[in-house]
Amino acid sequence: MDALNRVGQLLLIDTQAALDRQLAQRPQPDFAIVLGYWVSPDPGMRPEAALVADEAIQRAGAQQDFHTVASIGLALDSGLLDRAAAEPLRQGLKRLAGRSPFVDGTPMPFCSDAVGILGVAVGCKTLDDPPTTTEIAGWFTKFLKPIFDMAGTENWQRYLFHAADRVLGGSIGIPSTTSDDISDVRIVLAAKAILPSLVEADEESALTFIARHGTEEISYERAAMRSAALKLLVRSAPVIAPERVTVEALVRLIGRVPAGLRKWTWETAPRTPNGIGRQWHIDNEYHVQNLLWMLLSPIFPDLDDEQYLTKIGPKNPRADLYIPSMKVVVEAKLLRASDRIRKVIDEIAADLSLYRALGNECEGIIAFIWDDSSRSHEHDYLRQGLNKLPGLIDAVIVSRPSDWTGESETDERSPRPRK
Repeated sequence: MDALNRVGQLLLIDTQAALDRQLAQRPQPDFAIVLGYWVSPDPGMRPEAALVADEAIQRAGAQQDFHTVASIGLALDSGLLDRAAAEPLRQGLKRLAGRSPFVDGTPMPFCSDAVGILGVAVGCKTLDDPPTTTEIAGWFTKFLKPIFDMAGTENWQRYLFHAADRVLGGSIGIPSTTSDDISDVRIVLAAKAILPSLVEADEESALTFIARHGTEEISYERAAMRSAALKLLVRSAPVIAPERVTVEALVRLIGRVPAGLRKWTWETAPRTPNGIGRQWHIDNEYHVQNLLWMLLSPIFPDLDDEQYLTKIGPKNPRADLYIPSMKVVVEAKLLRASDRIRKVIDEIAADLSLYRALGNECEGIIAFIWDDSSRSHEHDYLRQGLNKLPGLIDAVIVSRPSDWTGESETDERSPRPRK
């Protein structure tokens, strides 16, 4: 994106380093460790965050304080805990709903803990127990709006109050804000699907704000959010494209594969006196996937192959190529002479139903089909069938070049294992 070019890579590197130094200084509340993992699930942070989460679910009764319940909520939502944590979370939420927010007219400390409030709201959403959610929403009604209106409440905290209200259905009516000084928090909450997605102008504003204020001393919780926002913004900016790549542009890029094949190595004779004639066969779906990896990985630094998505019952869906910053899967298929067109349509339909299931961050898939049989007369029929599938962004069908002569090394006895 343009802002990434303006502020400069070196400035962003310095900003990230400053945030990393702040995050290396562990905070007093263990809850902040779980929050840091929730906003940015770094595998290196998982053991420490999982330990905090495991300790939290061991507490009961009076030990289930505000931060303990918020920790369990965020840990369950981020996958640090399994569904066995649902009952301790329910008990903790009900206990919170019975607490008085004020003592002799003075608000309790948790009333102004915006990050903890959000954690409690996320816990309700993950628990998915309407009676408990109603109790917490009623409890929030007693103090959230007065604390929101207090002069000492910072804008980013107000935005978290708004987000917590939205998570619980918006019954309290906490207003939103669009001020630049909370743009990093907006990026994180949009990425977590708590608030609506942002447009490119919002992301540019956030990137500029983070670059200008990234070295300031801030709380651990805010530093965790700012660091997560920076990583999301840099990841969403392709490294060689000055403009953000849209889904449509991605389809056009993949559709240019036939033009690139003009220089694909397919030699009928050695090109040098002592050389060997090379022919790079495309024999199976793994080879098709490798071709796409070569095309996309220099542009999308977050590109991942064979990415396992959320398990759906006994099914463990595995995407061929996944671009997290775009939430798009590129699925590679190879159409052999012995395959029926219907087979490819059925396979992609099955993939779509798994990838787009609840819990998977997949906006849709782009199907890339290598036609090893050169049945170009059936491509339109195949494309029409695929375009009827809900969730399919587009289909790109590429025929094996007609001048690729010689025996293929395809082993029909060893098909690619299905997902």
